[in-house]
Amino acid sequence: MHKLRGGPGPPVQDIYEFSLDEEDPKVFLGARSARVVSPAADYIRSEHEQAGMFSLPQMEAGQEPIEPMVPLKKKRKRCGVCGPCMRKENCGTCSNCLNRKIGHQICKLRKCDELKRRKSPWE
Repeated sequence: MHKLRGGPGPPVQDIYEFSLDEEDPKVFLGARSARVVSPAADYIRSEHEQAGMFSLPQMEAGQEPIEPMVPLKKKRKRCGVCGPCMRKENCGTCSNCLNRKIGHQICKLRKCDELKRRKSPWE
């Protein structure tokens, strides 16, 4: 068990002795406290707002959203005509097939040839 130490703070009270008065906002569970949030969530939100990491700039009614400076990457798709694309079943023996639950990678024999080739940055 934990030893009680004398130190700064309020004196130790029995946690089962409290009142349910509306005047005590810490204990009263009325309509005002319908929102269920962990105590740490408010602390984290306030810390992020102070650091400027959480709050978003307020937009006016006629203002359009700001576009990000970095263009989004296009998702590469399989060509559908090469040999690996035409295969219908996995081999079941390669490392990707054996590690399917963790890796979520396609079978090495079914990976598209077009996806294997990396585009050079100047193309």
